[in-house]
Amino acid sequence: MISNQKQYDAVIVGGGPAGVLTSYMLAKAGRKVLLLEAYKDFNRQFRGDTLNPLAMGFLDQLGLMDEILELPHEKVEQVKAVGAEGIEAFDLTYRRMPSKFPFVMVIAQPIFLNFLVQKAEAFPNFNLRTQARVNDIIEENGTVTGVQYKDQQGKLHQVYSKLVIGADGRNSVIRKKAGLPTIQTTEKTDYVVWFKLPTEAHDPQEGLVAREERFSTLFMFRRPDEWQISLTLKKDVDYKSWKARGIEQMRAAVTEMVPEFKARLETVEWADTALLPVDLKRATKWYRDGLLVIGDAAHVMSPFGGIGINVALRDAVIVANQLSDVLATGRPSVSQLRRVQKRVEWEVKLLQRIQAGVQDSASKPDEVIGLPPIARFILRIPIIRDLPIFLLSFGLVPVWVNRKFRPSKKSHQLQPVEVQ
Repeated sequence: MISNQKQYDAVIVGGGPAGVLTSYMLAKAGRKVLLLEAYKDFNRQFRGDTLNPLAMGFLDQLGLMDEILELPHEKVEQVKAVGAEGIEAFDLTYRRMPSKFPFVMVIAQPIFLNFLVQKAEAFPNFNLRTQARVNDIIEENGTVTGVQYKDQQGKLHQVYSKLVIGADGRNSVIRKKAGLPTIQTTEKTDYVVWFKLPTEAHDPQEGLVAREERFSTLFMFRRPDEWQISLTLKKDVDYKSWKARGIEQMRAAVTEMVPEFKARLETVEWADTALLPVDLKRATKWYRDGLLVIGDAAHVMSPFGGIGINVALRDAVIVANQLSDVLATGRPSVSQLRRVQKRVEWEVKLLQRIQAGVQDSASKPDEVIGLPPIARFILRIPIIRDLPIFLLSFGLVPVWVNRKFRPSKKSHQLQPVEVQ
């Protein structure tokens, strides 16, 4: 039995950063929004936890940043990576960035997403359904008009909308069901092993710690009561063979990079880890009539540089800027959806090329975090040294939140827009 339900302006599939911010902004503009999230909540481990100056600028323009700064978080003003045998890979600072927020904010993604959802729930035209697993799109004469999903009891539902937005991640069901092709941009899959350790009083105070040894690169993100740790295996390391050497080998590798964590590492077992295969890929086409994919569903970024969540948030801002008024009166045209892709696609391609170059070069044991000696030398030149941080901070495509989404001068409390 299928339950048919009412029409929405936008049905957004996926409760990650791109989906939640898009939902919030469209609801804020008065559009009827349904956000479908496959899990019961947002409290999942090993998600991107970094907000760069560009993303914080968006949130500030939306009038949210003051409250976000009150949430548990860490600040990273400097990124310093130390490689094998103490070789310095790079030492980059955000302090010189032309921003109100010259740092990276490390905030647990579940905390950030729950905050945005609570803000969206202030608008009566916003709807959230959790444990809603989308399994197909609905089409009429070649136009996507909605989606079909199963609830937690296994009951089928159909919902209809002027626009379906797929923000359901790297393994996007929406992208696959829509038949949008993808291309691979790296030579070989990266394997990232995630796990967590409790914090202790004598731990480093940095929000981000970067280290390297012969076979892997380590990044540690400090949360209020735990470290979230990612261990990226180099290209010449086969994950199955590496794991077969035993958990002791993994503990020893991490201990070599952060010896102060040795005692806590003794408690880590394979069952405490999560494996994330990272394929740098992107959809060659992000849209169909009635459908658009954004975030990881459109372009999977590498963990390198911590830019994935920020590119996803930028997608959300562009979608809301360009399509919120269109959705008030009708269905976006194919050309309007195409413009969303063209706005940022060239930069996504560039960023993926840079990430692919760094990852593919990291197969050589004598190179530090994928940076050859000439690159490390160039990054010491004053006029050039801030360029990588500028790119990570702001990207190359200038994007601002449209003024219609910003708080009025009279009050920072934004009122719901009348639904048209």
